[in-house]
Amino acid sequence: MMTIKNEVVIKNHRSNYPNPITLVEGQRVKIGELYVHELNGWSWCELESTGECGWIPNECLSTER
Repeated sequence: MMTIKNEVVIKNHRSNYPNPITLVEGQRVKIGELYVHELNGWSWCELESTGECGWIPNECLSTER
């Protein structure tokens, strides 16, 4: 079973890849521990509102309070 970690977007982000995930400050995202890549500073996220998924720079995320 995968543990899900909730995060809050603190910085807008738009990917350069096809069908990118777009983040807006204040949105909630889910991050699965199996997808967190601490070494390169990016995490695989899913937007709670739309289900869109994609790689997000960790600098755009903050632990949910």
